[in-house]
Parts: sequence; structure tokens; C-alpha cells
Amino acid sequence: MYLKKIVCLALFPGLAGCATLPSSGPTGKQIERSAIAPKDGSPIRLVQIQSATGIPVAPDIAKPVASLPEITQTPTDMVGPGDVLDINIYEAGVFFLPCLAVAAIPAVKANDGDPGVQVQKLPPMRVDDGGDITIPYAGTLNVAGLTTGEVEAMIRNALKGLSQNPQVLVAL
Repeated sequence: MYLKKIVCLALFPGLAGCATLPSSGPTGKQIERSAIAPKDGSPIRLVQIQSATGIPVAPDIAKPVASLPEITQTPTDMVGPGDVLDINIYEAGVFFLPCLAVAAIPAVKANDGDPGVQVQKLPPMRVDDGGDITIPYAGTLNVAGLTTGEVEAMIRNALKGLSQNPQVLVAL
């Protein structure tokens, strides 16, 4: 108990120092004196404010020059030689009567006739030095300088006649 009192008495003066205000800035009296008699010749104007509507409006700041050209931002997802693309191709199933398929072909399982969406994830594909990639059934496509969205559209168009409605996702 005695030790606790000694620690409290030792910490009390330290905590009292935290209650004082910092003295790094000028006091109100110093500001008023410098407004009355400025030292360096630059007058300080004190404005008495009674409400928020009494705050003076700042002068207009220089407006941006209208003659600056508007530059379109270059896309950050442009494909170039050496890039590795992750390509997924989604297709809607077209198997109409899975029960007949199971009866006709014993090797077909019941869930193979699922008319849901099927995904074909291609292995990571590196864009060669000429800017080309090779997609099965779509052939060789030149993708250098295109965005990932444009590459998706190019692959989708190349697969149009081979698939019902292919959907393609390309990621760098």
C-alpha cells in the first residue's frame, strides 16, 4: 500500500504537465498587438465574427486554363508481349433430354447431362513476342495493344460458330 502511494505521488506532477496548453503558437494578446502595430509592415486585419454567415468570402482562386487539352487516359489493362493471360470460356449446356442419354449411353452419368453452364479454364497463356496467342478452335489471335475486354470480344467472335453463346473472361 505504501509503494502504491509513492508511485501515485511521483506520477501526479507528471500528469499535471499534461494539463497545460502548448505554447508553440501566438496567444490572443500577441495577435491583437500585432494587428495594431505590425512589425514588418504587413497589416493583419482582425475580423469580428458573430455567426457563421459573417465569415468573409475568400477571393476567387485562379481558375484552370480552359485551353489545356483534354487527354484521354490510357487503359491500364493493355496486353503486350510477355504478358500471361488467364482465360476462362463459359458455355451454356445444350443437352435437352439427359434421361435418354443415360439410357442410350451407359457410360454417361446422370449429372453429365446437366444443362447448366460449363467452364473451360485454359492454362496460363503467354503472349509471344509477336503479340499472338493460340486458342483451341479459335486459332492464333493477335492481341498486342488491346485491352482485356477487347481480347474477350475477339475470342468470343472467333468461337461464335462453334459454340451456342460463348462467354469469355480474360485476366492479366
